[in-house]
Amino acid sequence: GGSGSGHTGPVAGATSPAAATLPAGPASGDKATGTGGGTGTDGDGADGRAAGRRAAVVATLGRAVRTHLGRLRGATREAATREVADLANRLPAGVRATLFQAALRVLASQDEAAQALRTLVADQPPGDVLAALRHLAAERVQLSPSALRLAQQLTAALRARQEAAAPADPAVYGAMRELFRDVDIDRIAPPGPTAEDRRGIIEMPAVTPFAPGELPDLGPRRDTLADDYVTRQLASTLLELIAGALPERAPDEATLWRLEDLYRGFLLAGRIHQATEVVESLRTILQQARSAGAADGELRRCIERLANREAVAALLQALPQLSPDAADAARRLIVTLGTVAVRHLVAALSEETDRSRRHQLLGLLSSLGPAVVPSATLLLGDARWYVVRNMILLLRTVGDQTSVPQLRRCAEHPDLRVRLEAIKSLFASDSEVPDELLTKAIEDPNPKMAEAAIALVGAYGITQAVPPLVALLRRLDFFGRRRVVRVRALKTLGRLADPAALPRLEPIFKERLIRLVASEERVAAFAALASYPEDARQPLLARGLRSRDPAVRAVCERLRAGGVAALDETHV
Repeated sequence: GGSGSGHTGPVAGATSPAAATLPAGPASGDKATGTGGGTGTDGDGADGRAAGRRAAVVATLGRAVRTHLGRLRGATREAATREVADLANRLPAGVRATLFQAALRVLASQDEAAQALRTLVADQPPGDVLAALRHLAAERVQLSPSALRLAQQLTAALRARQEAAAPADPAVYGAMRELFRDVDIDRIAPPGPTAEDRRGIIEMPAVTPFAPGELPDLGPRRDTLADDYVTRQLASTLLELIAGALPERAPDEATLWRLEDLYRGFLLAGRIHQATEVVESLRTILQQARSAGAADGELRRCIERLANREAVAALLQALPQLSPDAADAARRLIVTLGTVAVRHLVAALSEETDRSRRHQLLGLLSSLGPAVVPSATLLLGDARWYVVRNMILLLRTVGDQTSVPQLRRCAEHPDLRVRLEAIKSLFASDSEVPDELLTKAIEDPNPKMAEAAIALVGAYGITQAVPPLVALLRRLDFFGRRRVVRVRALKTLGRLADPAALPRLEPIFKERLIRLVASEERVAAFAALASYPEDARQPLLARGLRSRDPAVRAVCERLRAGGVAALDETHV
């Protein structure tokens, strides 16, 4: 295929950026002269099949570019963008357009890729880039704030270029002078001010520069110069401009973009009250516009962007530093933003790996109450086990009762951690939950699975597991095949510390001439007494001090001397 006429943009011969795929827009050159793929037709025959193969190869190349750039971050992605741009410039026009469109689709949708986006479009005509961005917007691609600002700057550059290139028409200027002759102040004013006029001229006083250290104390006026005051006043001014434009015309897009930037800045700085005021004011303006029958499309989309993933991420970034009052304001902001923000918050909880941030996020979501239930219930079918576990925990925290059928299905989940979390929730919300679910997990034929289940029972504090654990320990294990599981069960009973379990464990504590219980199990049983109430463990502790087994006596001596702190992790 042909390679064009030396133009470095995405399409050869000064073509629009993706002539075969993009709608018409402000272009910077002539129409495309070809696709650069040969002269074959689209009909049947060898030429048609060759064209089909070329189209498939081009589509595959575009997908590869999107996948590659989507995985990279930071300087690595910027370097890869330069390589893609360099590769595109060496390819035929049709292939070049596809690569440019694929790279732009990734970089224009992520705000953190702003630098890479500018690297991609650095050598492209503004009209071509604008046409490509319009095409992405028509396909419902969510453009990032940096991409929108780039479009605004390119539009201004095009207008300035067009105005500079427009030839001056003397006849037009003559007609304008004739039209405004009677109102032209320069024509009716005298050549210069008279002595009488000079009395009314205000002269600027000469001010002596201040020396270092001699700056005056501004007092209360100093606060009006602070950044937070200036940005708050700017936000108020922008809201007034938006409200003043309605209902005669739609708000200016540049004004809405600037307000969105301020809103995200408020979130990142932890100024949640100001961010909430912006959202509430815009909602009020939207209601007024609808009542007046004005066009509300741009305003409605602006409010939707205030609740998108980027805005919620900015809120979460500031969440650890928020005061209690600001945290309450954050809850009010999420309620104001509505279900979209709640859905993004729930998704953030499902993916959060830091325990402290997850705890804060869980507290924020729990304060929203039933509003989180639909999104959390939907994620119970997620393929990631930790997502399902977090959603079960969230639903239990808000006290939801409507998700019991889904929780019953989760009790059969392949992952043991999900199963036990679901069982715990079912015990808390469903009085008819069958004990077989818990017993099945504790008595799993696989010793490793059974041991993990019993350990999680103790970690989750499932007190309903005491009867099946005691039943497990009352069965004899002559050959020691389940010894590891039994020792774990004794330790877990110690964590649950239910005094009612001790009388039923008498066969383990009792010392016999013919040993029916392994020494390791008896030591673990006496060591677990550290967590039981003093009055319940005292008789068994006295018995252990008289035991013939030196290991048992040593454990009981340490318990009598210092309680739990005297035992090492081997015994507890």
